[in-house]
Formats: sequence, C-alpha cells, structure tokens
Amino acid sequence: MTTSDHVELDVEFPEELLAELDEYRASRGYPSRSAVVTAALEE
Repeated sequence: MTTSDHVELDVEFPEELLAELDEYRASRGYPSRSAVVTAALEE
C-alpha cells in the first residue's frame, strides 16, 4: 500500500463521521486515524 492510498480514504467523509469512527476504534483498542497515517508516512 502506498501513502496515496491512505490519503484518498480520508477525503470523502464528513468530520462528524470520522470523529465517531475514531471513538469506535479507540473503544476497541485500535490506533486513531492520525496515528495510522503518521506510522504509514514514517515507513
């Protein structure tokens, strides 16, 4: 997966939906989107 694949995933969604997704991910013990993007960029 390239960095551009990650970026395209963020574009279409309203911020409220992304905030709910982050809360859901956090409640399941998954990293936040920003942590995933940061890790992808550091690779």
